[in-house]
Amino acid sequence: MQLTQAELGVEYIIWIPCEAVSDAIDAHLGEIVSITGRMTETPVTGVWINSAGETVQEDLHALSFISTNAAVSVIVKAMAKVLLEEGQEEVLISMGGTVFVIRGEIDEANSHINFSWRR
Repeated sequence: MQLTQAELGVEYIIWIPCEAVSDAIDAHLGEIVSITGRMTETPVTGVWINSAGETVQEDLHALSFISTNAAVSVIVKAMAKVLLEEGQEEVLISMGGTVFVIRGEIDEANSHINFSWRR
């Protein structure tokens, strides 16, 4: 039996620092598992340069799952937003083989600029 891509679904991966786990993140993970039926957690070590130019090494959970349900991408983005709100500088996610680095909101990053439409 040969499966089509639509039947296989989209692979998602989100890297979450071990110290960033919270009730809000757990709730989103529960939603994902209820949709996908499964998730794989792999412990990894991440190395990156922070906004101060310092090298940071931290333990992470690499969470991967596959789904044909588009609602999963909405939940993954909501989880990234929670991580940013809880103090992460950026969040690394992969959807369907495309990797995204999610950072703070553009409006927050450029709040010092006086755009005429911003009141």
